[in-house]
Amino acid sequence: DSSHPPPLPVLRMADPSARLIHPSSEVSLPSDFSQGEHSLLRSKGGEGMATSGYHGLPGASQWTESDGHIQETAEIAGQESDVNADAADHRLKVEQFGSAWRVGGSLLAASLLVTAAMLFSSLPHGFSPGGGEDDRGDGGLVPSSMVRVNGEVDSEQKVAWCQGAPSPAVWQPDMSGPATVVKVLTYNLYWWSLFKLRHGNGGSAGHLIANSDAPEYDMMGFQECEDVKMVLLQAHLQDKYAFTMGNHALCMAWRTAAWNLIAQGEDRVAEDTRLQYYGVRDAMWARLANRQTGKVVLFVNHHGPLPVNSGGICGGIATAENILKVITRYGRPGDAVILVGDFNSNLASPEIKHLQVKLHHVFKGVMGGGVDNIFSNVPAQRCTALTDLGKGGSDHDAITATVHISGPVQ
Repeated sequence: DSSHPPPLPVLRMADPSARLIHPSSEVSLPSDFSQGEHSLLRSKGGEGMATSGYHGLPGASQWTESDGHIQETAEIAGQESDVNADAADHRLKVEQFGSAWRVGGSLLAASLLVTAAMLFSSLPHGFSPGGGEDDRGDGGLVPSSMVRVNGEVDSEQKVAWCQGAPSPAVWQPDMSGPATVVKVLTYNLYWWSLFKLRHGNGGSAGHLIANSDAPEYDMMGFQECEDVKMVLLQAHLQDKYAFTMGNHALCMAWRTAAWNLIAQGEDRVAEDTRLQYYGVRDAMWARLANRQTGKVVLFVNHHGPLPVNSGGICGGIATAENILKVITRYGRPGDAVILVGDFNSNLASPEIKHLQVKLHHVFKGVMGGGVDNIFSNVPAQRCTALTDLGKGGSDHDAITATVHISGPVQ
């Protein structure tokens, strides 16, 4: 999937003593930062951000060095962390990457590693900003005790996640009453290239949205989205939409003049395989009520696992089932369901074929043989204005559809 920079191979430091010690701040630095096996690092936009492929086994460390930039992956308090140092970047930040932690900054390597160790020693056990692990305690898709080994869930949790009970049937929508029409958009924004490398390309994605916003979009789902407010500002739509941003570069927005938010959330539904690993994959959802008719829509946005058509570590059918479980867990009988996203799977895949058993396939894009898709429990014949809007600077086409929940189809 060219939406991502290619992952780097696993890097392992020959000296296993080069790791952080928890809970103290003691640091054992490696004796050699030489080129060779420690020099593979991909810089994104000159900001010193890097991807390192898979995370190391507990107690192991991974080091990379290139042009003064050092990256180390180590286990801290049972959780893995990426520690980056770059003399050109004076920020220190913590961001969630799957169930691991990435700490980035510009301090000298040794002092930053000490800072990271102290930071993690101060965190309460299981702390996870922005939601993190599924801690609802109600049989969520990935239990809070999930353990990561080489970028995967451990075998026990993997069995529970990949071979869970089948999802319940998705209900029929309530199509009675006055006309309720929903115009939706799904768009992979290719963020690392379009916004980080090309600095927005003159607002090309926002212009694409603005030029197709008549009639106005009711709901929009974005993948590879790190700042939906920026996109709405470029489209001059910031005053018309409320939005939410998820843990794994998922965003959605809805038109506030027409829709009232009932509830919203995000669940993990898949994870990339080690062949092309970027992390876990979510289904973001919002339950919205039409202000005039009272009709309710469960809007779901998803960015699927890699490699393309694999369905991730659990395979396509299990990933489809996990998405369907999100729908049946958070929706209510009678809700219109609209599922959008870059599934990283096309119509030839088991995942999309399985979703077609439970939902109507409305429309697909052209990227990757049709990895961008729109589904609904509203019959396909009630979905109109199926349009491929072009790329707008992304490597994916934005696609749109208008779903007629009730009333005549015009």
